[in-house]
Amino acid sequence: MTQQDKETQPERAETTPSRFVHVREVRLAYRRFGNPAGTPLILLQHFRGSMDNWDPALLNGLAKDRTVITFDNAGVGFSSGDVPDNVAAMAQDALDFLDALNLTQVDLLGFSLGGYIAQHLTLQHPQRVRRLILAGTGPGKGEGTQDLNQTILDAASGPSSRNGLLRLFFEPTETSQAAGAAFWDRLQTRTGEHDPFLMGSGRGRSLPSAARNCAPGPGSWREP
Repeated sequence: MTQQDKETQPERAETTPSRFVHVREVRLAYRRFGNPAGTPLILLQHFRGSMDNWDPALLNGLAKDRTVITFDNAGVGFSSGDVPDNVAAMAQDALDFLDALNLTQVDLLGFSLGGYIAQHLTLQHPQRVRRLILAGTGPGKGEGTQDLNQTILDAASGPSSRNGLLRLFFEPTETSQAAGAAFWDRLQTRTGEHDPFLMGSGRGRSLPSAARNCAPGPGSWREP
């Protein structure tokens, strides 16, 4: 492949550069690529994860039809600052990130803790969110919901590893573990800057906010 060919290749999850934007005293890291048409899609990651935990196969598929933006919230991955101890503050940081990029309306995909953040942001600023996708998350502690189980707590506070990821996100069956191994391998294909911890330097500090959102109460999403 010639240098000209390389320059005309569209950016992909594996190659798109990390960019940075300052919000007050915090430098937030993000990656933006894909089809510039339509409403941008913002992805909010689970409480173990940095933006390097998104499957490149998923991101590249989404980016065929729209702009895809992943980012590390305050204190996670390549971003500076401290991880807030509550989800509402995380949602405010995410809103400030949208403002810094002059994004007046977006679609949100929130996974696990990212889903808590997405709900806070949408409830407080519904005009900013055109479509909301919630995956593997919940509304906070209430009737019919489950507590964070010990497996999740142990995995969240332990070191990042291939085995830890497979244990947390995949069933202990041959087919599921094979899918998990393939997922892990895809996470290693990035050629640009890559979070060496894969789970984000702030992964342990984000646990109290996840637990607080699941605490009993009249609706933890209402709390500051």
